[in-house]
Amino acid sequence: MMRDTIYIRFASGASQEEITASIRRMVREMQQYVPGYRLRTEPLYEDNQVTVMLEVEGSGDFLPRYSGNLDIMTAARGSSR
Repeated sequence: MMRDTIYIRFASGASQEEITASIRRMVREMQQYVPGYRLRTEPLYEDNQVTVMLEVEGSGDFLPRYSGNLDIMTAARGSSR
């Protein structure tokens, strides 16, 4: 299983609720292409930074399930045609 941590700096005064809602929308959008894409934890906020932890489990059709990153690349290639 592929795991990633993303660190995002945002402008002071930005709404944590809006940022969290945006993250959740993007996760749902990614799940349309790669069903094993998910948040590992709730977004973590500290000062003007949010930490997002994700994991991706591949479909296991042709490649091992731990190669979720390749499912993302394959989905991206197919969606650009």
